[in-house]
Amino acid sequence: MTARIGILGAGDMGRTHGECLREDSRADVVAVADPDSERADLLAHQCGARALESLEQLLDLGLDAIYVTSPNWTHQEAVSRALDAGVHVFSEKPMALTLEDAKTIVEHVERSGKIYQLGFNRRFAPAYQFVRQKVDDGFTPYVINIRMNEGEMTNRPWITDRTKTGGYLNENTIHFMDMVRWLIGDPTEVFCLAAANCYPDQVDFVIAFGFDGGRMASVTTSGHASWFYPWERMEVVGNHEALVTEEVLRVMHSPGNKQAAIWQEFFQLPKHEQWGYKGEDIHFVSAVLGEAESAFTASEGYKAMCLVEACYESARTGQKVTL
Repeated sequence: MTARIGILGAGDMGRTHGECLREDSRADVVAVADPDSERADLLAHQCGARALESLEQLLDLGLDAIYVTSPNWTHQEAVSRALDAGVHVFSEKPMALTLEDAKTIVEHVERSGKIYQLGFNRRFAPAYQFVRQKVDDGFTPYVINIRMNEGEMTNRPWITDRTKTGGYLNENTIHFMDMVRWLIGDPTEVFCLAAANCYPDQVDFVIAFGFDGGRMASVTTSGHASWFYPWERMEVVGNHEALVTEEVLRVMHSPGNKQAAIWQEFFQLPKHEQWGYKGEDIHFVSAVLGEAESAFTASEGYKAMCLVEACYESARTGQKVTL
């Protein structure tokens, strides 16, 4: 069986998913739509597909699924319209700009009965899957410390415009709102400090999460850190045992005191495998073809956005937010 797929948005993420889908014999990229005809033509040529201008033209093709890789502020409308047209949807993060719009997507998913998968690619990155497997095998994470930085915030002209991104936490750090939930569960409380240094909007955050059973997680992030290695690092501490990731390139397991730490490295994997893009696309195509269950429900993306909103509320009020 083959899934007939369209791509809405021929920017960086559209090209990334186009490359992954070209490697999957079960996926047929039929068309690419982007108002920038030059970009649409280029990606369509690379995928052996038609170049179009709009979502409407994609939906007229009777596709099985659509990838929404257009800018953040277009996600809610594009996803909702595709679902209502009876098309399965893979959407890049963020889910939407606001909790209200995210809830609208959840409602459209439930009403349509179609598959909706959000681009939380780190769930499929080998380094983070190694950590999750240890948790599944019995490792209990008591403390998680995450540092995720951006080197600068000028690579896209709208990247610090909260009306177009939903805010810095919604734009990229939301990956780790999902990650702490994936590894520990839903937090019960959050406290957040934030500052608008170097840019008009807040791009510096120190966040603390509390969970049942006395477990804790912290996320620190900055939008002007320079691109030093590793710009993304996670430390997971258990019972005299620890796991450490350095970006998606290395993961270390320290099994106990006076025991050798074990490193696994993923430098030689292609980038789209390192970062989990290939894995999430394989899973989505499998779900579309009925070969696998959906990776996670729309409510997972909504819950991650609830954490983002709680962080902003805490930063605004200076108070801990109970969830």
